[in-house]
Amino acid sequence: MMQYQSMMQLGQSGVQGFLRPSMPGSYDFPQRILTVDMMYAHTIDELKKFVSMVEPCDVRRVIEQSKIVPREMAFTSLIQMAGKMRQVQKAVAIFEAMKDSKHAVRPNMYSYTALISALARVGDWELAEKYFAEMTQLSKTDPTVAPNRVTFSSMISVYEKAKKFDSAIEMYERQLAANIQPDLITYLSVLGACQASRDELALSRAADILDNMHASKLTGT
Repeated sequence: MMQYQSMMQLGQSGVQGFLRPSMPGSYDFPQRILTVDMMYAHTIDELKKFVSMVEPCDVRRVIEQSKIVPREMAFTSLIQMAGKMRQVQKAVAIFEAMKDSKHAVRPNMYSYTALISALARVGDWELAEKYFAEMTQLSKTDPTVAPNRVTFSSMISVYEKAKKFDSAIEMYERQLAANIQPDLITYLSVLGACQASRDELALSRAADILDNMHASKLTGT
């Protein structure tokens, strides 16, 4: 009950101190998000401030100076915000600091997927491919790190944008082999790749993919 009340107080009073000024023009690593599992609108604003103000080269230092050990949620939230703001270098810096700083935390499915989604936003298929390979390698010994639907969808999308159509179709096949049902975005991306490739085999595969999409009761325009 006491924990619930303190969380409610946090929600009512805002997240003052989430970014704690250490000197004019600089900020320490967000503290509040490391200790609660609830997100408020003002917390999102503070995440934006962190991503905006901390340079990629300073991310590790700021995190290591934190007095509280960051958890997976804190890192994942920062990576997601950096991706939404198209600050991909910062997203990568946060992720690498997550793995290698003195507060090292093992990345999970959500942190990897947040980073891959951020890279997909800007069409960086090479880095997305690198981290996807790293993720799948880790998943051989830790199934909790295995790619999910969003991970596969992001990879297919970034390949399609990069005109790597064969890679997009191959990733779709890997998703099916992993028994992960595609969503509408995935279907549309892979169908776009099939159509753009102008390869007879790919066009033939598109018919099967379209049938699968309709069988899943998903429709697209």
